[in-house]
Amino acid sequence: MEKIDDRKKMNDENCNLFAKKFGLLKKANVLMFYGRSNDAFDEIAKAAEIIKKQWETSKATEEALQKRWQTTLGLQEGLELPKPIEKIKEEDLDDEFFKSIDANGADVATLKLYIQKVCPNIRNAYDKNIFLNGLIEDLYQRAEDVMIDKQENIKKIQKNVERLGEM
Repeated sequence: MEKIDDRKKMNDENCNLFAKKFGLLKKANVLMFYGRSNDAFDEIAKAAEIIKKQWETSKATEEALQKRWQTTLGLQEGLELPKPIEKIKEEDLDDEFFKSIDANGADVATLKLYIQKVCPNIRNAYDKNIFLNGLIEDLYQRAEDVMIDKQENIKKIQKNVERLGEM
C-alpha cells in the first residue's frame, strides 16, 4: 500500500512540475514574441533549472538501469559512449557512432539494444516530458543566441561612438 501511495505522490509531483515548466515555456515564448529576450531567457532558465533538478533526482535510477543492462547484455562495466547518455538522440545512432565505442568486441546489435534500453531520449521518445524538455532547450538556445547578438551589436555601437568622439 505504501508503494502505491508513494507512486501517486510522485506522479502528482511530476504533473505539477510539468505544468510549471509548460507555463514558463508559454510565458517565455510570449516574451520572445514581443522582443523581450532578456526576460524570456530569465523565464526559460527557471524551466531549465526544473529539468536539471528532475534529472538529478532520477540519476540514481538511471545509473542502476545502466548497470542492470550492462550485466544482462554482458557488456563491460563503465562502458564509455561518445556522448553523455542523456544527450544521445535517435539521429545520432549511425555507423560512426557505433565504431567509436570501445566495447571489448561487443557487436553492434548488442550496443543498439543497450542504448535503446538505457538512453532516456530514446527510451521515452514519445513521453510528454521529453518533448517539453526539448522545446525548452530549443527556446533557451534561441534566447541565448538573441542575447549574444544584442551584445555584439552594443559593442559595434560603442566602437562607432568612440570613433565619432575622436573626430
